[in-house]
Amino acid sequence: MFCFEIIEILNRIAPESFALDWDNVGLLVGEKKWEIKKIIIGLDLTDEIINKAINLNANMIITHHPIFFRGIKKINDNEKESLRAMKLIKNNICFYAMHTNLDISDHGTNFCLCKKLELENINGLEDLNYGFMGRIGFLKNKLSLGDFIFFVKNKLGLEKVNFCGDKNKIINKVGLCSGSGADKKYFLLAKEKKCDVYLTGDIKYHDFLLAHDLELNLIDITHYASEKIFMDELKSELEKYLDDVEIICHDDEKNIIEYT
Repeated sequence: MFCFEIIEILNRIAPESFALDWDNVGLLVGEKKWEIKKIIIGLDLTDEIINKAINLNANMIITHHPIFFRGIKKINDNEKESLRAMKLIKNNICFYAMHTNLDISDHGTNFCLCKKLELENINGLEDLNYGFMGRIGFLKNKLSLGDFIFFVKNKLGLEKVNFCGDKNKIINKVGLCSGSGADKKYFLLAKEKKCDVYLTGDIKYHDFLLAHDLELNLIDITHYASEKIFMDELKSELEKYLDDVEIICHDDEKNIIEYT
């Protein structure tokens, strides 16, 4: 199957047109006419995933995060991003990014996070007219905030989380946004829609202060843990269409941020 045919399928799952204005999604390296026989899915375009693709003779990498966000003025061996792009081209590996369009998709990161936390009756957090950023769902069984934190840590494989709120508060309605959703507008939406707790990553001290002022229970589930979970879902969706293409998840990817 050719790269352009796979791109058509990817656009059924998460249309590139869904991406936010500042984002950079789609085919970022490679040629649409290249033939694809093996795909590797990962969160980030790291040296490890590129080397894995080379060793396994994969000729397409799909990640959530793009390699380039800002304008590129030079492609040379002085920049890490440039070196990675050059390595992909030398080895005939296409690179495709699905970022905010995947966040919005019904098969994307926010959907996967709801699924991981076993939420029911899923609705959107922010209505973009063509889709939703963030999600709201309900727990099967109500829990105290303290017990819910334990549940979240267990489901996402986290040793600890940062949070603010009343650990005795009963949690039923959960608001969330995968990745970096520590934005005042999301806090206000979660509060307006009567969420008992809001989960996201990349929460700063002043974000916690704002949540405290709003009396909004807030949990930092980390950017990494909230997004790495998309891979199996994307693989499952692609396998519905790609009978003759092998798809591998980069399961040995790990969070580069360590905690002591």
